[in-house]
Amino acid sequence: MSEQAPSEQERLVRIPITGMTCANCATAIAKSLSSLSGVRDVNVVLTADEAQVRADASVSLADIARRVEDSGYGVGTVSADFAVLGMTCANCVRAVERALGKIEGVLDVTVNLASERARVTFIPTLISLPEIKQAVVAAGYGVLREEEEAETSTLEQAQELEVRRQRRRLVVAALFAVPVALLTMPMDLGLMTDFPGRMWLVALLTTPVMAYSARGFFVGAYEALRNRSPNMDVLIATGTGVAYVYSLLSLLWLHGAMYFEAAAVIVTLVILGKYLEAGARRQASGAIRGLLAMQPQTARVLVDGELVERPVSALQLGDVIVAGAGERIAVDGIVLEGTSAVDESMLTGESVPVVKEPGGTVFGGTVNGPKLLRLRATGVGQDTMLAQIVRLVAQAQGSKAPVQRLADKAAGVFVPVVLALSALTFAGWLVLGGDLDRAVVYAVAVVVVSCPCALGLATPVAITAGTGRGAQMGILIRGGEVLERAGRVNTIVLDKTGTVTEGKPQVVGIWTADGTSESEVLRYASLAESVSRHPLANAVVGAAAARGIQPALPQEYEEIAGQGVVARHNGDEVLVGSWPLLAGRGVDAESNAAAPIEANIFVGLDQRLLGALIVSDVVRPNAAQAVSQLKRQGLQVVLLSGDKRVIADEVGRVIGADRVLAEVLPQGKVAEVKRLQDEGRVVTMVGDGINDAPALAQADLGIAVGSGTAVAMEAADITLLSSDLLAVPRSIALARRTLRTIYQNLFWAFFYNVILIPAAFLGFLQPIWAAGAMALSSLFVVGNALRLQRWHPK
Repeated sequence: MSEQAPSEQERLVRIPITGMTCANCATAIAKSLSSLSGVRDVNVVLTADEAQVRADASVSLADIARRVEDSGYGVGTVSADFAVLGMTCANCVRAVERALGKIEGVLDVTVNLASERARVTFIPTLISLPEIKQAVVAAGYGVLREEEEAETSTLEQAQELEVRRQRRRLVVAALFAVPVALLTMPMDLGLMTDFPGRMWLVALLTTPVMAYSARGFFVGAYEALRNRSPNMDVLIATGTGVAYVYSLLSLLWLHGAMYFEAAAVIVTLVILGKYLEAGARRQASGAIRGLLAMQPQTARVLVDGELVERPVSALQLGDVIVAGAGERIAVDGIVLEGTSAVDESMLTGESVPVVKEPGGTVFGGTVNGPKLLRLRATGVGQDTMLAQIVRLVAQAQGSKAPVQRLADKAAGVFVPVVLALSALTFAGWLVLGGDLDRAVVYAVAVVVVSCPCALGLATPVAITAGTGRGAQMGILIRGGEVLERAGRVNTIVLDKTGTVTEGKPQVVGIWTADGTSESEVLRYASLAESVSRHPLANAVVGAAAARGIQPALPQEYEEIAGQGVVARHNGDEVLVGSWPLLAGRGVDAESNAAAPIEANIFVGLDQRLLGALIVSDVVRPNAAQAVSQLKRQGLQVVLLSGDKRVIADEVGRVIGADRVLAEVLPQGKVAEVKRLQDEGRVVTMVGDGINDAPALAQADLGIAVGSGTAVAMEAADITLLSSDLLAVPRSIALARRTLRTIYQNLFWAFFYNVILIPAAFLGFLQPIWAAGAMALSSLFVVGNALRLQRWHPK
């Protein structure tokens, strides 16, 4: 089910966070923000580097940002500088500042009258620079579009800067740590002769590693301890700091063992792991970047008969857009002129281009084929299908699976427990063994080998990779809770019309009562159905048109849900629909005795039966294959239909359904799903129409096919952008594979810590090997999740 939307008194904001390294960082930020008055709920997403805060309208973004910074972390903001035209006095300055200051996401505004420039600091996940400039225009001032430059940095660019920072730290650490290792390890193995001043040289080479590369750990540790939320930085800073300081003391006064190489190599290995992990995490979240890259930056607009190139941000509803051959379409729209094949694979995952004709719908980001198209914009900016997909994927990647609660609880107490174990290790080896050097080494090993990162990354990185892979395949999974429910389902209900069938029924037979012609039956049937938009009505009107019958418009019209229509024309009452509709209006119950059993639309005139129509829908070519795959996944397949039993049974036989529920009215779909649940079944409902939305919501797992309505897509847990029924078993398989990856990651994270912390405690693990193992654990978790990006259904 979808997450609860904020009320009118609340709002949900996404704040990019910098400086997080492990689950304890996320816990510290969540705890700090939760204590802010007016904040209702906080979800800090480590893999997305952001906090999702649900708060009262009275809570300002500045308060939230300040609380994040007070916790020792940064807010991923962007500063932009641009020209403002038309200002003449200080009041103009205040007007511009007031207009920009009211925008959600803008943290700071400075406008300079002398230079006619404005500098704005804003949060890129909430507002963009083009939108900020538009607010200036709305306030009555001008901007220069050509000065819209690289300040439109997004969170992706902020993350890239973080990767570069880690790379610089790694290069410095490696440049000094390698000579340190070469000057110490061969000596320990007896492969090198000692020389005067060797350890002084080692100490000198280690110092830049600790002063520059390790500085971030010490700063982070200080901030974490100041906020009483110790994190991974505390562990690394404690381990390397103790090794370095103890070595200095030994060099200057104690004349004991020295572990400079341990401090330098540990810092280098940890930063190497963080650098590789940061790159892998960006790769895992690459689905949104890939989708956004599909959006063109400009479009050609037809203005007064001439083509004008405009930025996409300046397009408006109703603009006439021209898409040339091979170009990406900039907006959602309706084709006005031209016929072309459009590649929609970036949305649906289907490689076969779709033919678009006048009246057809196209989507922004898709690629036009060999012919020019002229279209009218029906969706621009945040209202396009592409923007909706990006929002859904971002929402999913920011969600948590219920299984993560165990990891969150463990991570919350992890660091204090490890520090206590390290102290116990030091005391135990010192008291029992009487060896200060050994006590220090083993205590450092306990601290360094511990890895809360693997626990914190296990679930979110898998959700990020799995939902990202789904987006590439045209499968939108709403979040972690959906994944868990997908792992439990054992029954799948397929709505027949529009899901199992093409949704384009046709009249395949006409039966006439005594004294009535087929043309007369079609004439009255099409008269009643001429104003209806139901697929069956379209089939009736189409059959009449094929015979040259032009129906008159009824003078009165009433549509009865699930039964048919009642129309009045020239004093006659025309009934078209199911037999219960006609019988309820006084048509003789025996008059349909000769009607074929397949007849599903009856036509009556003034309590007299004129005849009946046999309307059939075409079963999708791959429906039987999809049902076969669902059965192999261990699901019982149930076909749900409003058609007569004989028709529904035939469709069920063709596709191989285990069970058929026929003659179910739209309002009865929820009851049928609930009845299955009362039998102890965990039910998935697959549908596409407005009347499917309640059943999608009632089911344990709702799947909306892409040919369906926005209402159905909003009620569903999984949205399929393609009408290909094979996408249904693919979505179940992907959800289950992602859930399995989560369990694998959690097992590895717990197993790693359960095995290696006691090993370090007992003295079986040296600090350097502990650092390597710690870095490897996080990389293993991330790497295991990244396998989802290469997943293909079997």
